[in-house]
Amino acid sequence: MAALVRWDPWEELATFERQMERLFRDAFGSLERLAPVLPARPREWTPACDVLTRGEDLVVRFELPGVDPEEEPEITVEDGMLCVRGERRFEEEEGGEGYLRREVARGSFERAVSLPEGVKPEDITATYQDGILEVVVPKAAALPERKKVPVKVAGERRKAIRGGKVA
Repeated sequence: MAALVRWDPWEELATFERQMERLFRDAFGSLERLAPVLPARPREWTPACDVLTRGEDLVVRFELPGVDPEEEPEITVEDGMLCVRGERRFEEEEGGEGYLRREVARGSFERAVSLPEGVKPEDITATYQDGILEVVVPKAAALPERKKVPVKVAGERRKAIRGGKVA
C-alpha cells in the first residue's frame, strides 16, 4: 500500500537551488575568488527621498551623493508630478589599484512626487549641498481643510448576518 505524501513545490525549488550552488562550487570554486575578474556592471538604484512640510512649503529631499550637480539631475514638472531624473556614473580610473568588490550602485534613476493642484512650476527652487538635493515647492503644503464625505446607503436592500449566513 502506498502512502500519500504532500507535495511541496518550494522544497523542490530549495533543493534545486542547493544542487546548483554545489554544481558551481565544484566547477568554479568560491565566487569570491573570481571577484577580481568579474566585470563591474552598473546596477539600477533609486535614491532615497524625504517629503516634508516647512511652513506652507512642500520640501522634497533626495540623497544623491556622487551625482554632479552641474550636469545632473534634471528636474521637471509634468502632469502634476515633480520628476527628478539623472545618473550616477562610474568614475574612470587610470592606473592605481583595482576594485576587488564594488557595491555602490550606479546608473540612471528617476523619481516622481505627486504635487497638489495650483502649483506654479516657475516658483519651484532647488539646491544641492553635501549630496542632498532639496526641492522647495512654495505654498504647496497649504492644503484646504479636510472635508468629511458622508456615505449614503443605496436602495433598500439590507444585509444582515444571522447564524453565520447572509440573509
